[in-house]
Amino acid sequence: MALPLNRHDSKDVADNLLAVLVDLSFARTLEQLTKVARQAVRRLTGADGVTFVVRQDGDCFYVDEEAIAPLWKGRRFPLSECVSGWVMLHREIAVISDIYRDPRVPTEAYRQTFVRSLMMVPVRVDDPVAAIGVYWATHHTATPEEREVVQAIANGAGLAMANVKLVHDLEEAATRERNARLVAERANRLTDQFLATVSHELRTPLNVIHGWLWQLRQPGMTPQLTQHGLGVIERNATHQARLVEDLLDASRAMSGGIGLRCVPLDLNAMCADVAAGERPAAEAKDLTMLIETAGNPLMVSGDADRLRQVLRNLLDNAIKFTPPGGRIVVGVSRAAGSRVRLTVRDTGVGIHPDAIRRVFDRFFQEDGSPTRKAGGLGLGLTLARELVRLHGGTVTVESPGENQGATITVDLPEMMPAVIADSPIVY
Repeated sequence: MALPLNRHDSKDVADNLLAVLVDLSFARTLEQLTKVARQAVRRLTGADGVTFVVRQDGDCFYVDEEAIAPLWKGRRFPLSECVSGWVMLHREIAVISDIYRDPRVPTEAYRQTFVRSLMMVPVRVDDPVAAIGVYWATHHTATPEEREVVQAIANGAGLAMANVKLVHDLEEAATRERNARLVAERANRLTDQFLATVSHELRTPLNVIHGWLWQLRQPGMTPQLTQHGLGVIERNATHQARLVEDLLDASRAMSGGIGLRCVPLDLNAMCADVAAGERPAAEAKDLTMLIETAGNPLMVSGDADRLRQVLRNLLDNAIKFTPPGGRIVVGVSRAAGSRVRLTVRDTGVGIHPDAIRRVFDRFFQEDGSPTRKAGGLGLGLTLARELVRLHGGTVTVESPGENQGATITVDLPEMMPAVIADSPIVY
């Protein structure tokens, strides 16, 4: 029930206002704040409706309402086209006894409502951030007492809005700090994991080399066993050199220090040559490697060493994750849009859908546990993508799912014949 505002109940009004201001001070959200304000204004003035309007990006946003019939909750109007905007722009109260006789009122917006008279009060008079609208269904001129009460609630609402923003800012700062701490902790874990992986990956070929060097010094070594041991040492030394080179290239990529020496390059011939070099590693795992190249040269402008590195990394990855008895197919073809396409397909362990988007991340291992079967630093695909990007190309990966193989596709710009004619070709 509304309280009649007159001199005889000033103590009741003061007590009610104090209670309202206390409730506003405890509001922690805009929803809580507007509910306290609109209910208090309507109770203390006996009005037929109350709205709480917030100033947002040049608009008046009618956040909440308490009324005998719907008004404009959830709607937005330009500041220049509504009474609440006029109040916030002019920093003063508007008391309008007849809405149809005041030029500040957009009558069409009011015609479908019960409103005949209104009072609009700014929230935070020195720099209004909102307004409280009070409405009557019959002709009514707001009294000085009503103006004072609503302005007092508006002042309290202004302080409460500042408190709500402060609480929101503090919560956001706490969230950012918590997220930063989680990111730092994750980075530390990844660093520790990476260092352990690097240590293991570099130590493994070194242990093999030391073991065979000790074996070669023993009496009774046959020429065949000696040759086998030297081959093992060479392969492991080459593997370790690649690991170190990948680490150096990762550092160069992060600092933008990878440079290219581009020349006309026949991708058919290059793929056949690189695949031949990787075939012994595939055969050692009982894998079949097939080469499907186009009949004619397919030319790109590229750094021969870097593109060979790309294909080696893709093939190493396919060999690593394809079980014995599987198959790897290297294909070169012409693609749409004057592109040359290189694909590496395998029948390996495949990639889980959740891991597809992360396979090119630095140091990513789908199985990062200490007991993982496949070795490596998790840099091969990262470097491949970066080197292809520097050549103006793209790399994509597809996999139907786990244990269903994977296909990595590299698209590079095809070199036009007019350009090729003026340059020596590299194979």
